[in-house]
Amino acid sequence: LFRPGAARGDEVVYRLRGALGRAYAVERVTAPGNDVAVVERMLSRAFQPDRLALAADPAAAGAYPGSAGCAIRWVEDGPDRVTLDTEAAGPAFVVVADSYDSGWRAEIDGRATPLYRVNQLVRGVQVPAGRHRLSMRYEPPGWRPAVAATRAAWVVWMVLGAVLLAASRARGRRSGATPAR
Repeated sequence: LFRPGAARGDEVVYRLRGALGRAYAVERVTAPGNDVAVVERMLSRAFQPDRLALAADPAAAGAYPGSAGCAIRWVEDGPDRVTLDTEAAGPAFVVVADSYDSGWRAEIDGRATPLYRVNQLVRGVQVPAGRHRLSMRYEPPGWRPAVAATRAAWVVWMVLGAVLLAASRARGRRSGATPAR
């Protein structure tokens, strides 16, 4: 199952034989019904992760005949953004073996598309036939309201600072003192 990949001194790094890449396409997606059923199916000796993905959402279930010949090319790989170019003769289902979180959003050619949790913890997207750009972006839940609140707080602080500065100068002029430079 494993083979030595690299060694340095007493440390050996092993490679898993037949490991899938970080992005790959599967020919079939099923939705077993709940998380327990997904895990049970994944632990089965019959589970073939290179051909089948197990989805939490039944909307992802189906056959994807274009997956067998789907070409996937990495364009961008960042902590909160992933971009892939795909090309398939028929509909394909692309799995990205990065953790799923509700803050991730997917787009195909700039249009929003559903992003599915598959194999209990990774992301999957239905991709139509042809050449397409698949982009995934992460935005933590609550990010937009937090940015708006932060900006509003900065404006309040700046206005308050300007008012205090103007009041201080006005007091100085009334008392006849010359402002320090």
